Amino acid sequence: MDAVLGAAAAKSIPIVDTHFHVLPWMDVRELVTIMDRNGIHWAGGAWGAKQDEAVSVLGSRYIWSTGQRQLLALHDKLENTAFENPNTPDVKKGLSIVEDDLRDRGARVIGEIIVNALTSTRQPAYRFKIKADSPTLKSLFGLAQKYNR
Repeated sequence: MDAVLGAAAAKSIPIVDTHFHVLPWMDVRELVTIMDRNGIHWAGGAWGAKQDEAVSVLGSRYIWSTGQRQLLALHDKLENTAFENPNTPDVKKGLSIVEDDLRDRGARVIGEIIVNALTSTRQPAYRFKIKADSPTLKSLFGLAQKYNR
């Protein structure tokens, strides 16, 4: 039999928004009020244009992410075969930046990683499909493991 929490107990459960973009039009200071009002203790996990400001204002409540910008930039520059090879110089550099973010700059997660949005997005920069088990993504997952993310 499942236990029922009830409304009062449910309010005590921390909520985490793990797919939150801080967009250019947002007032980051206002986000604190909105998060508090809605019981959201942590938010982030997806790159946002105002990520540095979010880190400054929200502190440990912001889940600073790395990986998305670097991988999208590689998709813009490389064909799939080159992208899927972690020994391609540009890919090595991108993975190195992700590692630096995890090791030295306080990134808490690797996210939002897009593998297949070939037919599901209006954004041209996201229209691609790569192998989910490609060596490049395996290298990225290896960084997640190495830094316990």
